[in-house]
Amino acid sequence: MLVNSLSKACLSIDRGADYIPIVSTVTNLVDIFQKVVVLPFKQKENISKNVYYTHLDQKSFRRCLTLLIPVLGNVFVGIYDVVRNKKKKALLANVQKNGLALKDGSSTLKSDRDVVHAAVQENGLALKYASKQLQNDKKVVFAAIQENGSALKYASKQLRNDKEVVLAAVQRNHLALKYASKQLRNDREVVLAAVQRNHLALKYASEELQNHWEVVLAADDRRWLGTYRLYQQA
Repeated sequence: MLVNSLSKACLSIDRGADYIPIVSTVTNLVDIFQKVVVLPFKQKENISKNVYYTHLDQKSFRRCLTLLIPVLGNVFVGIYDVVRNKKKKALLANVQKNGLALKDGSSTLKSDRDVVHAAVQENGLALKYASKQLQNDKKVVFAAIQENGSALKYASKQLRNDKEVVLAAVQRNHLALKYASKQLRNDREVVLAAVQRNHLALKYASEELQNHWEVVLAADDRRWLGTYRLYQQA
């Protein structure tokens, strides 16, 4: 709790300092140091859990270097932020109606967590147009697969090998198993979750599990259940 509060405080200070001459020079020297020396040694998952480190990770070197210049740097960044915020509001309104409108956003806005999160909540497949960084953001990817399990296709390689993420995806859409890592397509729990939803998922399981009695039995049960339901509806 204390760490989270401290992280939020650092985030607020860093954002506010960007508009204050001299102060911004100092804080951005610290930011550059953190980006070059600290962040490379932190795991992506740990970065995404910390709002301050996420902010630093997303903050561009161009912005940091510009803000090393007192006054002129602050004025330039201030104008840039005003324009960007107007574009952000416009895109945010669009993606809330049509998530795939994210495709038309700038690279900066495709890296904006608020915009991308809103887009994938409306249409999970909008994850395709998110930045690589946000395709590796567990919260964003979870939001996408909750809307459409097949959005797993556009998640990072790392998250397609995350059992928690893949399980959530196949529980929403059995065919998401197709996009799971080779390792998880050989995971009995993951494959069972998929075939229990629909037997057709069996084709995406590893060869070993396609011949595993428990998995095959679960797939057969699901297939016969589907056949029985069709018979009842006839």
